[in-house]
Amino acid sequence: YNTITGQWTHINGHGGSRIAAQPKPGGGYYIWSDLEGYTGMERWDSTTQLWTTYSFGVGQPASLQGLDSVDDAGNVWMTRWLSNQGDEILDCIRPNGTWVSPPLPPRHPQVPYGYVRAFGNMQAFLVTGYAQLYRFDGASWTDLGPEPYSGWTQKIDFDAAGNIWMCGVGTGGVFRRDAET
Repeated sequence: YNTITGQWTHINGHGGSRIAAQPKPGGGYYIWSDLEGYTGMERWDSTTQLWTTYSFGVGQPASLQGLDSVDDAGNVWMTRWLSNQGDEILDCIRPNGTWVSPPLPPRHPQVPYGYVRAFGNMQAFLVTGYAQLYRFDGASWTDLGPEPYSGWTQKIDFDAAGNIWMCGVGTGGVFRRDAET
């Protein structure tokens, strides 16, 4: 969407259920698109106006874990294929294309990550497939306890006081986790 002209642009019919805009070094941007399932991901380049498809394969991008998966430094948090059996691992790709592998939070090997909310530089909130909330501070994960409901998280945000706000499908509303508790 061009805010100056008020016009939308359609990009060749590609795209999936989740997208992430990542700045490119030297200007421009990438649009990452999650195709879901075992079909992989795609990335559109604003400079070349072309899509690159990343098919299912070990080490390839697998899935975005939320609509807020790009942190303030332009790093995109996503999963990559860990094996040819469909196992995924949480990872991060910098704007220059290098992968950064943060230490992994505790996770059951058969349950995917539920939601990631990236912010700052290499910081994130994570909800696991078992509804456990974690915070990554750039060096390590802190267990913040279970989600306050049994729904599916669709949004995590935080305010200046450090309170965490969550909502999603089946939640019946918005929940707040106080910074002091």
